[in-house]
Amino acid sequence: MFSHGLIPTHYLSSNPKRFLKSYVEDYLTHEIQTEGLVRNLPYFIRFMGSLRFSHGELVNYSNIARDCHIDSKTVKEYYQILEDTLVGYHLHPYFKRSKRVALHATPKFYLFDVGVANYIKKVSISDLKGEEAGRSLEHFVFL
Repeated sequence: MFSHGLIPTHYLSSNPKRFLKSYVEDYLTHEIQTEGLVRNLPYFIRFMGSLRFSHGELVNYSNIARDCHIDSKTVKEYYQILEDTLVGYHLHPYFKRSKRVALHATPKFYLFDVGVANYIKKVSISDLKGEEAGRSLEHFVFL
């Protein structure tokens, strides 16, 4: 389930990697460019590549911007584009006390499908063991 994703055609397919690859290439990059939402496609592709390392983690815009060689404002815009197109969601942590302002300002980011996220991260999960399986389960529960 975590390697196939929950999109019905991907989940039921005997070759889900082919569907996931075409989905990521056709929709996540070309469709967003066609809509005119991204001016510089190579930077956006670099940003999408950085999602491999930041998906499901606390978002640090400055580190991602440094890794992609772009401005942190551009990284925030790219995350906003992913949210506006319903490709991903920010999850802001719940806190009871106002002393934890640093955690409040640091959300996690999840893509809309656990299979697409694992495809981008180049992770294949066959057993529910290990750190990656735990992250995928957390992502699944969030969805």
